[in-house]
Amino acid sequence: MNETPIYSNNKLPVKRILILSFQLIKQRPVAFIRMGLPLLLFILIFVLSNFFLDKSINFEFGIIYTIFILSIFWFTIVMVVVGCHRTFLTNRENIHQIKSFRWQAREWKFVGWGLIVGFFIAILYWIWGFIIFSLGMIQIGSPLTTAIIFQVLILPITYLFSRWSLVFPATALEDPDASIADAWLLSDENGWRLTFLIIVVPFIFDLLFSIVMQPNSLIWSIIMIAIWLVIAVYQIGLLSLSYAFLKGSFRSDANIEV
Repeated sequence: MNETPIYSNNKLPVKRILILSFQLIKQRPVAFIRMGLPLLLFILIFVLSNFFLDKSINFEFGIIYTIFILSIFWFTIVMVVVGCHRTFLTNRENIHQIKSFRWQAREWKFVGWGLIVGFFIAILYWIWGFIIFSLGMIQIGSPLTTAIIFQVLILPITYLFSRWSLVFPATALEDPDASIADAWLLSDENGWRLTFLIIVVPFIFDLLFSIVMQPNSLIWSIIMIAIWLVIAVYQIGLLSLSYAFLKGSFRSDANIEV
């Protein structure tokens, strides 16, 4: 019988994690670009297929095509996210061993945990959102004000998601203890720090994106997409490094080199 793992539950060094995630991206740009190759290939194939696809296709084929494209997209996202988690937490000299294109039991487990966590969060989100709007807790005003108020009101759910989300880097690194229960135990006494790193920081970025003027030009759209991709990788780094610290490997220079 496996014994229940015991963790030190040290306080997450929020400032250090924010800085280190940025530093690792700056130190390992080629590795992260390589991890993003599946997504770049998907985008290329998607654009070309839409360009050459007959616009007069029937409805049934359109449904099948849409389901196929969405499936490939999410499989691609899983490969990229798992690759990024491993790139953040792998020794510099071993990064070249991480394959850009791979699909193993690890990726299937990642999908499984994603479905489980997503299912429970979606139910809680729907129930809590229904209660919030039924009680009139949000007075519809400007979109920005409404978004901020709603994010504050759903903090209990984002708190749960933040703690459960540690299962993702654990699965990417093939941790035998990877589970929602272990993620909850691992994040004990650090729930709100995780919520800040994994939910609040991304929301701040999204907020900045929403208030930045976006001229209707192709070049500007490409620039914004590139910035968004870098921010997405940065956010993966925040989760990866939080997991590494709570697991104990954060403190070892052999695991994370700065």
